[in-house]
Amino acid sequence: MSKNTTLTIRLNKEIKEHAAKVISGMGLDLSTAINMFLVEISKTNKLPFTPTSDPEFPDI
Repeated sequence: MSKNTTLTIRLNKEIKEHAAKVISGMGLDLSTAINMFLVEISKTNKLPFTPTSDPEFPDI
């Protein structure tokens, strides 16, 4: 049986809105996308991308 929990996070409003539009275009919602992200971390024991710095990207 699956156990569910709630995750509460703070993030930049514009980033959330833009990400939600991108994810929606893929037929997903934010909750599903975040679950996919966390599952991938759990499966591989690493981030599913390489963190980089972009001075033009807004602070998060």
